[in-house]
Amino acid sequence: RIGKSFLDAGVPHVICCHHTEVFRDRASYVFIKNLYRALAWNKSLKQAFHHAQEAVRVEEMSKHIERYVLLPQKPDDDPYHDVPIFYTESVPPVGLSTETELQIMEEARHTLPHVPKHFIGREVDICEVLEALRVDDVVRVGGVKGSGKTSLVAAVCRYIQQRSKTFKFDDVFWLPSAHGVVPDKDTLFGDLCEYVDRIMKSNAGIADDDEAMECRERIDLELEGRRTLIALDSRKFETEAASENLESFLGQLLSSSFDVKVILISPDSVAKDEEDDEEDHEDDTIRMGPINFKSTALLFGEISRFITANGCPAAQSPDEFAALMVPPSVAKLQDQTKFSSTRRTRLMSQIGNGIPLDVIRAGKNMPASAFIHLIGMANTPEVTVESSSGLSAALEKWASQMELAIANKNFLRAMDLEQVLKELNSMRSKFPSIDDLIAKEADLHRRHTQCFKTRQYDEGNRLKREILALKKQIMQEKRAASSQHTTVVARPDKITDLQAQVKSIMEMANSSFNSLNELVAPDKTEAVFTLGSAYHNCVVRIYPGNVCDFDPGRDLGATVCWTNECCDLNIYDGGKNLLDYGGQNLDKDISSLPGITQTPWGIAKCGTGNAVIVGPGNYNDLRVHCVILAVGPMSPSCEDEYEENDEDSLHYIKVMLRSCIRSSLILAKHSQVQSIAFPTLTSKVGGPAYEPTLMTNLKILVEEAKHSDLNTLHIVARSEEESSKLIGIAMELGLALSS
Repeated sequence: RIGKSFLDAGVPHVICCHHTEVFRDRASYVFIKNLYRALAWNKSLKQAFHHAQEAVRVEEMSKHIERYVLLPQKPDDDPYHDVPIFYTESVPPVGLSTETELQIMEEARHTLPHVPKHFIGREVDICEVLEALRVDDVVRVGGVKGSGKTSLVAAVCRYIQQRSKTFKFDDVFWLPSAHGVVPDKDTLFGDLCEYVDRIMKSNAGIADDDEAMECRERIDLELEGRRTLIALDSRKFETEAASENLESFLGQLLSSSFDVKVILISPDSVAKDEEDDEEDHEDDTIRMGPINFKSTALLFGEISRFITANGCPAAQSPDEFAALMVPPSVAKLQDQTKFSSTRRTRLMSQIGNGIPLDVIRAGKNMPASAFIHLIGMANTPEVTVESSSGLSAALEKWASQMELAIANKNFLRAMDLEQVLKELNSMRSKFPSIDDLIAKEADLHRRHTQCFKTRQYDEGNRLKREILALKKQIMQEKRAASSQHTTVVARPDKITDLQAQVKSIMEMANSSFNSLNELVAPDKTEAVFTLGSAYHNCVVRIYPGNVCDFDPGRDLGATVCWTNECCDLNIYDGGKNLLDYGGQNLDKDISSLPGITQTPWGIAKCGTGNAVIVGPGNYNDLRVHCVILAVGPMSPSCEDEYEENDEDSLHYIKVMLRSCIRSSLILAKHSQVQSIAFPTLTSKVGGPAYEPTLMTNLKILVEEAKHSDLNTLHIVARSEEESSKLIGIAMELGLALSS
């Protein structure tokens, strides 16, 4: 409808997109980038549009290219859209130049299968195949069923064909011809398809088949002087005779003077021991294993119907889902395949274990209840332990976190942490203490001495090797313990040094850029910003105060209150204050909220990262009719302490805070709320993570407000100093300050 409105207003050409949700996917960015790039190359509007569509289709993302529309819609042969945009030079007709990228893509359509809509996590495998082609004439690709062998080889072939000047292949063919591909007769590709088809149907040697031999002669003539790459799916040759004829054909091709290279897709492997047996005589086969943890999560996110812009608050895009599943401590690992944990194993088993076909099936078929359970499992902390001292530190950390969760009445979070502690306790046998190791060493020495006294030399030598290995383990544990102690002791000194450096830099900046000081206005404690978008304008007001005093004016308003999973407002000063303002009606409505689950410590009414709403109602001194109770990742009293380099904890805070704010805004939208007030939620004021969590809070609120229906977003700081910090951050983010 919007595109038609532009046409009705007299705009001759309109590019638009069918989409019922807010744009947050990377495909739109890729489309726009390639559209303008093609226009800059002096392509016509029509050429640039098709180029951008093709760029989206070959990318490793969802490829719903049919949603991009060029209006007014015309037949393909209609020249209406064949007009230049940036230049006045004449535009060459489509497809006349064989050097253009569009022509290459057109050739690929007639010889190669399509790259699948969802193709993720095979970059390393592609590089491995390309490197193997550089040195080998035959490259075999194998793997279990569903691992994506066909997809990988198709991607490699298209990659090579689109870079013909780099790889210098005259032809890239797929045999047998892919589904939907009709080879032209009297061409090299047509003859190859015909000959391979006869091989597939053969029950004996084909040397006596005159037509096959004539076809083979034509192939030999056409291959002369050309560099050819053939991708061949050997799984299609099901009979013994067909396989033998295929081997003979390939042997003759490769032993001749023809410049031919072959990528051979091997039959599916069905078990690990079978793969091991094959390695002896096919050790050159590139075996495709499961894709890594992050790629699995991305692929699942592309498929799942629950991960949309208006879907699960915790993850509304594949990238957000992957970030939820794979914390920074795991994502930054060079080789994720060597990392394993109970959490990762459980999550991977739910989303296909890294086998692309199984991942796609899991994404398509997973019911809502299983998806909710999956998100719950993803919220469980990831634990990695490498030493006994690390195990002790982890046990101490998570036991403390669990006690804090129970004290704050976050019972569901406490249950998650209880599972973490069970997993850690199960590791005690793998990581004995240094004292236990020393005691074990003494016992081994005693047994070793006894063996030599009784002339049991073989056993004595074995014990000696065990003693040496144990000494090495003791040294590693001592180094780990010493390193951990040094880190703890040195941290205050490092922080002091960093603070001194930052202070020095700030003094230099303040003395050099007085004009910037006037712009930022550090003494400013109240400000109004405007968020402009294609949908509506939202005003953001930042000021110090109390959300209980929030006045929405003529708008229907709501106040957000940070709370715990039991929705018990009496254990925080802010909650008590809100109950005093709201009176008995508010207290009654909150008390009547239904429980969602029974825990060992009590009934939980709302999980972390979610929100519930009470109202509309008449809540005494409150000037709003709705109150949203949001369960954030930090205590509403803002007393939690985190280290600035605790990546996983800060990542969890970001993900859960975003989920919480989204849930609140969804509830506000359903209740037709136009203005809403959020108090800030941070770690302990003055702590190492205070400013990072304050910035995260503001960024998420601003980003989500852009995609909301709000008229006004009120961000209420706890102090003038905090309000001034928020205003400074908002200006750094480039928000437009209203006059």
